[in-house]
Amino acid sequence: MENIKHSALQMQTLSDLLNLVNAIKQDELKEKYHPYTMRQMGWFCNPNHVFHRYREFEIPKKSGGKRTISAPRSRNFKHLLSYVGQILQSVYEPSAHAMGFVPGKSIADNAKAHVGMHYVFNIDLKDFFPSIERARIVARLQVRPFNFTKEVALAIGGLCTMRVLQDGSHTEEPKYRYVLPQGSPASPVITNLMCDKLDYQLSGLAKRFGLNYTRYADDITFSSLHNVYQEDSDFRKELLRIIAGQGFTINEKKTRLNKVGARQEVTGLTVSPSKVNVTRKYISDLRGLLFTWEKYGYGIAQMSLEHHNSILFQQGIKRASRINVSLACVVGGKLMFLRMVKGAEDSTYLALQKRYDKLMLKCQRNQPQHTRFRYRETYTLKEFQEKMGVEIPVQTPGAKRKRKLGDTKWVRFWVNTRMYCARVKNETDMSLPYDQLCISLCENANGSESFWLIHNPYKSKYFKEKVDIDKLNEELDALITHG
Repeated sequence: MENIKHSALQMQTLSDLLNLVNAIKQDELKEKYHPYTMRQMGWFCNPNHVFHRYREFEIPKKSGGKRTISAPRSRNFKHLLSYVGQILQSVYEPSAHAMGFVPGKSIADNAKAHVGMHYVFNIDLKDFFPSIERARIVARLQVRPFNFTKEVALAIGGLCTMRVLQDGSHTEEPKYRYVLPQGSPASPVITNLMCDKLDYQLSGLAKRFGLNYTRYADDITFSSLHNVYQEDSDFRKELLRIIAGQGFTINEKKTRLNKVGARQEVTGLTVSPSKVNVTRKYISDLRGLLFTWEKYGYGIAQMSLEHHNSILFQQGIKRASRINVSLACVVGGKLMFLRMVKGAEDSTYLALQKRYDKLMLKCQRNQPQHTRFRYRETYTLKEFQEKMGVEIPVQTPGAKRKRKLGDTKWVRFWVNTRMYCARVKNETDMSLPYDQLCISLCENANGSESFWLIHNPYKSKYFKEKVDIDKLNEELDALITHG
């Protein structure tokens, strides 16, 4: 990082920026390195080139409504922005009050600053990312600690912003703004450097009134043992003045004051007189997932999770891409978060982690090495149909195919009004009785895709007369690897 910082502070031209970006890329990709050209850099630095730069999509907000995400459209552009983010991060040291997008800090650190306070005051900045425009970024990069030339500052400002239609602009004569997109790898560090002066002024305000102050992205929190947060108080008036002076607006709908005795929350975590904790619902949901997994098995628990996620998506609470996420990944991720908040020695965490480890050990029994897929649970097809209360029409020859993958046929079945697809290997074997077929729940390596696979265990030399569920994993892996 020191080498990047030294080179960054020496940059004078766009060519210098290009050379530094390529040096970072070469160090990261090694033999796969392919340099960016000046033509590519010049094209990406112009925010008026709206195609092949950013794509927009909406995700539901936890509090309701939609949040617009503007993500890099191509992997090439995404990597370029991440390298620019590394350059800025090497030079810039965030304020001690900034807790978001800072290495070594988390929402737990943000909440710990407000433990034991009688009053916790939370505010949110409205349209935080679109409030930061290109002109402000360019001006900020030309002063300390960067001191970039105007050419370099304009290039970075163009790379890291996107063109949007100005509100109220006439359709025949459109006017545009160039704003910071939410979803770019470079945006997090830029938000902190653009809020440097805001942090300085708000921390001064907090010191004047005897308060604690932290900021996690656009979530601002004050806390104290005394109440200075009344509507017409000097504190509120000065707070509004400072935030407006820095080009931001308070979202009044998300402004809240939590008093001692009631539940006090900071960035989704509860703060009590003695510690930071997750909400009761978080623990309850985690225990519920583990209980379903223990009592009904991995397959049913996975289906239950997917059914729950599909309902949340229909209600506008969850993204579609997260519906089919692996149960093992969900529970493992929740446990890692619980450990971060409560600590590795916490009794609740240790008890839940022990249950998870026991279940994962059972899932991974007889797992062969060097496989492309993980498989979690295997049933005979007859057992699966009885357990799920479904009928899988695998014996219907010439059934309409939903999708093909090599020689694999997809069969549809429904559980709790939700449709699932099972891959069928070796269609000629589907005329066998149900009690001679098996079905296994499989996942790819990172848990982003799960599927059911119907297969014939008797093709393997290990199964001649009797189906052994515990040994079916070897047959399944062979089918996937050589299919």
